[in-house]
Parts: sequence; structure tokens; C-alpha cells
Amino acid sequence: MYQWYTSQNSFFKELEFKIFYSGTLRRVSEVACNSSADLRVQHNNSIDVTRLVSVPLTVVRIVPILKGLCDDSDTNLKLRIAQCLGAVTATAAGRRAFDEHDFYNETLNLLKDENEEVRLATNIVLQRLILSPIGADGLVEAGAIPKLIERIPKEPDHILELLLLTLHVCCLINPHRALESKGLENVIPLLRSPSPSTRAHAAIVIKDLTVDAKGRNRVLDLNAITPLLDLCSDEDEMVQAKALAALMMIANATPGRFMAIEQKAIEKLLPLINSGNPEIRLNAIKVLTALSEAPPGRRRLIDNFAKEANIHSWLLE
Repeated sequence: MYQWYTSQNSFFKELEFKIFYSGTLRRVSEVACNSSADLRVQHNNSIDVTRLVSVPLTVVRIVPILKGLCDDSDTNLKLRIAQCLGAVTATAAGRRAFDEHDFYNETLNLLKDENEEVRLATNIVLQRLILSPIGADGLVEAGAIPKLIERIPKEPDHILELLLLTLHVCCLINPHRALESKGLENVIPLLRSPSPSTRAHAAIVIKDLTVDAKGRNRVLDLNAITPLLDLCSDEDEMVQAKALAALMMIANATPGRFMAIEQKAIEKLLPLINSGNPEIRLNAIKVLTALSEAPPGRRRLIDNFAKEANIHSWLLE
């Protein structure tokens, strides 16, 4: 039996033989983590996923081993566990194994680790899990939304970008849970972030949370229209486009339309219909269309459009 194992890939050989014959969980974990760590690409220090998942049985059987070690207090071990999970969840087979072993709670607990590298590696795992519907649903059912929102004020921008991507998908599944967990209260301040990526992803989440009346009313209470309008003149085009998308959702309701009109949204957005970016043009037109459904918005749009186009307003009436 041992000869059969020794004929396989060295990672498979060491891990599988230790699983079945050593009976020592800690030693197995060290072999598994060290073996995966040895697969790092020399130049970018990332795990070589191709080699790690070349033997499917290894991917499937490493998951329960790693799950049993997540409560370990050793930071280096937790980092290697998260890195292994990042490699495992990069494949469909790995994500299925992750779900079958219900690894969600143990992984989410790593979000609170004191070590920034562990948290970063964990957010990479979550981002890969949401690539599949099973993984995204599993995260939401495991209570990922309040745990992600709790981390928003505490994480640096490079982790926030990953976190907000995960939160975006989770909010599409259950926006009500995010609203109950004060998602808007935590996300809206990110619109002032110095990072363009963070600003853009914050606007995306705001759009997700304003799909119904409860979210739209809450965003008005928090006066989110002002920073969103400011972002429409942002230097980053992606930020502009996502801010417009959020405004488009808010302007679908009458209270949002009137508040945006009062804050001179039409005057600020009308020049954007000449943008060279098609997404910006499309979103700007959608917002202006929604605002024009209110009588004062329609009158203001006609007056300002006449000025922008240098034509007489009577041609538009």
C-alpha cells in the first residue's frame, strides 16, 4: 500500500499517507500546510493552484483536516490554513468540498483575527466562494453579512475592496439582513474614502441595499444623496458610473426624486450625457429620466437642457 502512495505526487503522498497511517492531526496539518506553502510561485509568493489541485483527492481530503485546526491559536498556522483554503476554493471541486464539510463558520471566524495577513487571506477565500451560487448561499446562511459589515470600519483599503465585493454578492441574496445589520450606516462613510476602488464598491453596495422602499427611505435619512452627487464628478470614471447607478435606484421613489432635485442633481448630471464613457452616459440618462417624472424635475430639465444644447426651450415643449 505504501508503495502505491509513494508513486504519486509528493504532496499527495505525504498528506494522504499521514492521514491514513499516522493518526496525528497536528502532524498532518503541518505536512499539509507546509506542502502547500512549498507550492508558492517564487516571484509573486502566491500559491500555485494548478499543482495543488492536480490530484482531486487531495483537495477533497485536505478540507476536513484544515477545518479541525481553525481554532488553533498559532498565527502562522492559521495563515497557512487560509492560504490552503484560498487554493482549494479556487476550483469548483474545492468549493463543493468546502460546502459539504460546512466550513463557513470556521472561516468567517478568521475575519476577526488580529493578524492582517490572516484576514487578507480569509477575504480572498470568501471572494472565491461567491463565484458559485452554493458558496454564496452558504455564506449568507452562515451569517456572513453582519460579520462582514462589522469589519468595515476596522479594515484598510486593500482588504476593504475584497470585503465589499463579497458583501455585494451577499446583499443581492439577502439585502434585508444587511439593512438590519446597519449596512448603510457603515458603507455610506466609505464614499469619502481616499481609495477610488473603495468608493466605487461602496456605491455598488448602496445600490444593492436600495432595491426596496425600506432601503431607499433609510438612505435618505442618512443623506447619502449628497456624497453620491459629489462622486458623479469624481476623477475616476468607475466611481462616477457606480455612483450614478446608486442614484438611479434612489430616484425610482418619489421622495428620492424630490430630494435629488432640491440638491441640484439635474444641473450636476446633465453634462455627463456627453461623457466618453458609455456606462456613465447610460446611467446619467436613466437618472435624469427618473427625475423628470416629477413636475419640478421636468421643468428644470427642460430649462437646463435648453441652455446646454444652446437651443430654445420651446423646441422641447
